[in-house]
Amino acid sequence: MTNDAKQIADAFKLAGEALLELGQLFAKSGADDNNSEKVSSRRKRVIKDKNAPKKNYSSYLHFCDEQRPQLAKEHPTFNQPELAKLLGEMWKALSDEDKKPYQEVASQDKERYDQEMANYTPPDLSDVTAVMDKKVKTKSTKPTAAKSMTATTPEPVTASTVSTTEKKSGDKDKKKKKKDKKKNRQ
Repeated sequence: MTNDAKQIADAFKLAGEALLELGQLFAKSGADDNNSEKVSSRRKRVIKDKNAPKKNYSSYLHFCDEQRPQLAKEHPTFNQPELAKLLGEMWKALSDEDKKPYQEVASQDKERYDQEMANYTPPDLSDVTAVMDKKVKTKSTKPTAAKSMTATTPEPVTASTVSTTEKKSGDKDKKKKKKDKKKNRQ
């Protein structure tokens, strides 16, 4: 090993040791601080109440609800993203006067939502965990595959149980073998 390589190796070793010390200091300072919050790596979601008032639509969404069926009939080959792009272009092309009816409907819808929210009282979730990891955990009456203790015997392989992809791959292998035999003969 050359002198330069040794110096570089020593520098990396010292840097690694310094990082370890820094990490230990950081861990100690975090443990002593009672006000620090732990950041969870998992995304959490709140259980939604099915009885909560339905959110209000914007004027654009009211426009889309009205125009989408007509556009779908006019352009039967368009998929949803293409229809959405066309609706967006149509909305941008509308003048303020043409947008006004949709804006009035949207303001009425907002008033409805505000009124329903004023009268709405959410259920008491003190006995239920409101925030769960990814799924709401419920007791299932069905046995899961991982918990099942019964042994299953595989079905015997027959021509009808072999998938078409397996047949195709088998056919390819046969063709390769035939080609190899022909090459060896020549």
